Amino acid sequence: MPIVNFTGSDIMKKILVIPNQFKDKSYRVTLKVVHWLQDKGCTVFLPETIEGAKELEGYAFAHCDHPNDMADIDYGLVLGGDGTIIQTSRMLRNANLPLLGINLGNLGFLAEIELSDLDAALEAFMKEEFVIEQRMMIAASFDNGKSLVPR
Repeated sequence: MPIVNFTGSDIMKKILVIPNQFKDKSYRVTLKVVHWLQDKGCTVFLPETIEGAKELEGYAFAHCDHPNDMADIDYGLVLGGDGTIIQTSRMLRNANLPLLGINLGNLGFLAEIELSDLDAALEAFMKEEFVIEQRMMIAASFDNGKSLVPR
């Protein structure tokens, strides 16, 4: 598994913040992260799938399935749990976008950042003091006796 180390950068970052709207129903954590990133000079986008949320009116949205929208995005911050990260990875599979998972659930294996560590994690993120781990996505299917069913 290749690992890439990054340290320090003064380049303005373009960040896609992907919240789990069921775990952050009022978008309290989402708005905290968005405002924090904007205060640090980042350009923040939200996925078009939540564009109708009243709490998020006035923010920039990106169409995650359009390569043109994703081409200039530097990183994705996923607010949810492991399931949200897996779903986001599928949605962005062609974008080659590094994702940082912030756990809003009970236990996170992929979403390693806990809410109690959010501020310190975002500070380290902005300084690019992190390691990118390459992950593999697998596809499977099974034969139900009539046809192959993808899973």
